[in-house]
Order: sequence, then structure tokens, then C-alpha cells
Amino acid sequence: MIEDITSIKEALRRAVPPVGGHGPERDLWPALARRITVRREPRIVWLDWIVAAAAVSATVGLPAMVPAVLYLL
Repeated sequence: MIEDITSIKEALRRAVPPVGGHGPERDLWPALARRITVRREPRIVWLDWIVAAAAVSATVGLPAMVPAVLYLL
């Protein structure tokens, strides 16, 4: 049994090359910290307007559906 495990280990070592100890070329944390701390204006894209228009039109067109939607929230 030990011979089987040893042969399996050797076969795996031969089949899979060792992974080099290469890390990132630079430290990524300062760039991430800058992106987190920078304040940006909230953007409203066209999809947001479409969803808002669909919600308003559904509320106006089907007012009986409002309690059902509120229940699901």
C-alpha cells in the first residue's frame, strides 16, 4: 500500500510541473485603496431609466399588482 502511494506521488510529480514562486509584479493594494477612497458621482445609465419607467408604467397600468409586489419584497 505504501508503495502504491509512493508511486502515485512520483507519477504526479512527473506529470505536473512545479509552480514557480512568482507573485505579482507590483503591490496591488495601493491601487485598490485609491479606487476605494476616490469619491465618484453616481452614474445613472440607460438601463436604470428603462427599469424605472417599467416600474412606473406597471404601477400606473396595473395598480392591483402593487400589493403583490410589496408582499414579495
